[in-house]
Amino acid sequence: MSLLMSQSKYRQLANALGPAVNRSQLMPYSIPVGEESGDETVALYVVENAAGRACYGGQTSPAGELPGAAARRIRQHLREPAKARYWNRYWVIPMYTGTDAESLGQLERALNARVGVRLKRRLPFR
Repeated sequence: MSLLMSQSKYRQLANALGPAVNRSQLMPYSIPVGEESGDETVALYVVENAAGRACYGGQTSPAGELPGAAARRIRQHLREPAKARYWNRYWVIPMYTGTDAESLGQLERALNARVGVRLKRRLPFR
């Protein structure tokens, strides 16, 4: 079963992901899907369903986009009807700009393992 997200679980995830996490930009609160995130340019994010359970873990582009990269990436996902229907809120774990694509991919896999979301079946679970 996937993780029930909370502020303490968010902090545990951020700590477990190591030195690539930009701790000065941590946001220990969830954001409603569709709302802007913050100043992060490279990030991992955890999406939760209406029950507060993690249903997806993803990453922004490692190229270091403009601020609010997580919100932009979430909006891209919401073009898929199943995701738009079930995704409720999301948590942003900002990474340092310059985190390379390989490292970001490894961190994304570690994130999904910790929240209990299998990479091959990351579609929204109820």
